[in-house]
Amino acid sequence: MGNLTFEIQHADLECTAAEAVSPEEGVRRVQEHDWDGEYLRMEGLFHAKDEFCSPGVFLRKDDGSFLHVYRPDRDGFNVRLTIPRKRKLLGLIPITSWPEGNWRETSLAPLMQQVRDYATQPNDRLLESL
Repeated sequence: MGNLTFEIQHADLECTAAEAVSPEEGVRRVQEHDWDGEYLRMEGLFHAKDEFCSPGVFLRKDDGSFLHVYRPDRDGFNVRLTIPRKRKLLGLIPITSWPEGNWRETSLAPLMQQVRDYATQPNDRLLESL
């Protein structure tokens, strides 16, 4: 597998610049992200009535697919996988569909398999699981 692009979406709507990383580095960064600190920042913005979003990270491949790991509330984490699939409508008209997979867990650990799979497997194999 080639490199991925990694970026962070902070609770205050700021994003870090996208950075190329190896699949192993991408997985490590998702695991080591300051999830608790970002969540506390989101709560502070909420109580201050400022704009905020669920903090998260993105891993992207060159084909336009992405994996978004985010923490919308104190009770868990979500992972959203989106993969473009090119096909032909009526066998003639090229179109792209965007199948998605969504997972939710109370901790990040059970979701790390989806992160590893995305970082290390070809998308055609991942499409089979959606």
